Amino acid sequence: AGTWQQLPSFLDDGMIFQRTPPGTSIRAGSKLLSVRHKDINSKDDLKLVRCTGKRLWARIADPSTSKRKVSKGSSIFIQFWIAWCLRPQMPVSLAVPAMDFQYKLAADAFAKGEDIGIGGWVQLPNQPCIWFSERFKVHEFVALGLPMQANANLDITSYETLAQLALVVCFSSFTPAGRLRVRIASWSDNSGTESVANKLFTVRSPICFFAQRLATLAWRSGITLDCSHIAGCHNDSADFLSRWDGDLSKLPDTWSLDYRVNCSLPVIWDVERDVRVFPDARALQWQPPQSSLR
Repeated sequence: AGTWQQLPSFLDDGMIFQRTPPGTSIRAGSKLLSVRHKDINSKDDLKLVRCTGKRLWARIADPSTSKRKVSKGSSIFIQFWIAWCLRPQMPVSLAVPAMDFQYKLAADAFAKGEDIGIGGWVQLPNQPCIWFSERFKVHEFVALGLPMQANANLDITSYETLAQLALVVCFSSFTPAGRLRVRIASWSDNSGTESVANKLFTVRSPICFFAQRLATLAWRSGITLDCSHIAGCHNDSADFLSRWDGDLSKLPDTWSLDYRVNCSLPVIWDVERDVRVFPDARALQWQPPQSSLR
């Protein structure tokens, strides 16, 4: 508010900045065009702008530069949008697909210090459980440009959403939807993740980046989650998989390695394709992407 009251002293009668106001990156020589969607033609027009104590968005014309400075978050979104636009588009009906109750799915996440674990399972009719279990470090997500905190537990909702993202990858690896959209019920013991998985939208950072990936994967695979809350004490199987350290001696017979799906970060975040060669001894002259099955 104090800077706003002093703003006229930085402007001449033509609304040209003579020097940079404190706390801004406005260059001297730039022209003030509007504030909060109100055109500013003179200093008297500044009195028409209501100062609420929140951020004031101003439109500035800077003739000295041909580039626009954007935040790191905006840069990440622009790169995502360009990559998405270059992909073949698939028409999608606005009608909500019918629920499919013949599957049971659950996922959970574990976070302590810089350690993160996700785990989950998919129960198909008359089939063994398909499952995943992965461990990560906070710096792996920071390397992706995400504003994660050093203490992973403070971003547990984001990692719970990541587990739901892996759940879709796990389900789609065995039941490709193609052009047929399906909506399946999943379980989560985190209320924030339940809301994000159902709405597929939030402006809260950093969970917005995970919701963005989940929404994109839902569009690409044709699989939509109908997430519902489950008490933590009833989500013990997914909780075990999220905390499993890879020791095979501790792995119950329920979880067969033949039905474990690879949900490593390149697979669930970058959506690497699953290419497998039959027979196994067949040689290729190119290196196929990482398989989603171990």
